[in-house]
Amino acid sequence: MPAYDLEATATTPLLRRSSTDSSARSKRVRRRHRPRRPGPPIYTYPAIFSLFLFALATIAAWDISVGKCKIPGLCRVLGGIQEPLEKVWMRNAGPYAPYMSRGHGGGAAGLPKGCKVDQVSIVSLVADGDIPLTYQLHRHTGRYPTQDAGDRTRLVLKKLANRRIRNVRSEYSWLGTADFELQDWDMGQLTKQGRRAAWDSGRTYAERYASLFHHDGIFARSSRQQRVVETSEFWLQAFHGHPFDGPVRVPPNVVIAEGEDRNNTLSVHSCPRFNALSPPAGEKEKREIARLLDPAVTRLNGIFQPNPPFDVDDIGRLADLCGFDSQASGESWKGWSHWCRLLRRDEWEVAGYVADVARWYRVGEGSRFGKIMGAGWVNELLARLTDTAPVDQTTTNHTLDDDPATFPPGGKRIFVDFTHDNEMIEILTAMGIRKMRRKLPIRHLPDDERRFILSELIPFGARWAVERIECDESDHDHQQPVTVLAGEHPGADGDTSQNGTTTTSTYVRLLINDHPAHIDHMACRSSAHYSHYLCELDAFIESQAWATDDVDWDDCRLRK
Repeated sequence: MPAYDLEATATTPLLRRSSTDSSARSKRVRRRHRPRRPGPPIYTYPAIFSLFLFALATIAAWDISVGKCKIPGLCRVLGGIQEPLEKVWMRNAGPYAPYMSRGHGGGAAGLPKGCKVDQVSIVSLVADGDIPLTYQLHRHTGRYPTQDAGDRTRLVLKKLANRRIRNVRSEYSWLGTADFELQDWDMGQLTKQGRRAAWDSGRTYAERYASLFHHDGIFARSSRQQRVVETSEFWLQAFHGHPFDGPVRVPPNVVIAEGEDRNNTLSVHSCPRFNALSPPAGEKEKREIARLLDPAVTRLNGIFQPNPPFDVDDIGRLADLCGFDSQASGESWKGWSHWCRLLRRDEWEVAGYVADVARWYRVGEGSRFGKIMGAGWVNELLARLTDTAPVDQTTTNHTLDDDPATFPPGGKRIFVDFTHDNEMIEILTAMGIRKMRRKLPIRHLPDDERRFILSELIPFGARWAVERIECDESDHDHQQPVTVLAGEHPGADGDTSQNGTTTTSTYVRLLINDHPAHIDHMACRSSAHYSHYLCELDAFIESQAWATDDVDWDDCRLRK
């Protein structure tokens, strides 16, 4: 019972709680209503530990973005937050991917103050300053499969058309209306999209290098194959301002014959030892890495039961069909084909890498003959950059190259060469661009990020540009800091004489599909503007010493 103090007044007594009891009650009330203190850390350990384990599992499975799923169940969960499938298809469609610009382009873009392009050489795959000289290599644009490849693809599709399981999952319902015969495909020739892409490319370069056109103009060469010549005609049609649907076709200045008995730097078939290899170069390495597609073979055979069953080669042809069919109809891109959905994300990463391996060992850095076959074009490039005649004993056609009418001196000019994908990889290898620290693995996917990816180098319509650039060094702010990448050596930003006269230096810049590429050579790394991807002309020539001094064409001759 609580204690009370007894007080008396004139009338009645007053009962009052004692002060000690009131204080105790107040403490109990405060304890009841004040916020609870956080529990000891040990109470949160299970939650923290669970999050830690999930993070580790996520990291372990995250390699699905490059095709290496180590925890299939978690990969399926994480698949919903991976990059869009369209990017997976683009990366792994190999040389049959549509063209995509990889940078801001050449011309004045990215140049230091006081620099302008003096010449440009453009190599094209079938498919606030000025630039003094530009040399471009261009692949032919989008095409249908070659006749042989088309026939093999039809055989694969016939297996699928004869499948034993007719009622397939809803995700494959489009097979009910699929074209298994590839009707109206003009094998080996440009698609409508390919023609339009060539015209669009010509218009882009006309805008980018307009100032050069008003100096010494443009000189275009093409290899003789029809799809290459047609690419050059649509490109030049746009470059000269003619509409796409117009009647005017502008032919290249020189068309070079193809064949094993012809010297042609844009279509090299004159290396007898390479032609005689059995199995062909790169085939053994391709067979080895293609074993990683066995799970895809098993999965698709289980779903469709094609008659006869699919094999590993069939998976590669179905992967190629993704790029071909996506560009087979209409003048403009309408999106990726349904055929792309046959392979899962992880299977696509394997299929793309198989194509990379095959080409790298066939004509790339992994080939004994690749850079030998690319040396001739490199020597032609050096001749143009230095305004001299080519000096070469490999694949150059001296009948053409020794005549100024068919191989004009450099000058302030645009040079455009239209060629094929293999030749572009050979040239890349001869120039020492994209060198690998070690050979591409052929028993597993790379442990780190893939660096040699065909879709980034030689998609349909691939275009590489070599710009000759003049820089007024006296106009450069020498106090402005220049970013130097790790392992690179900063150089002086040019000289200005004591009396203040202008000093001009000449540089070279390489762009691969609009993205500038460092020329990883000691001489170039010491160039003044290396952080801007510029290499001094003399240093660039030094970096190409293998093509000028060390290449031995005798390695291509058959031994008796």
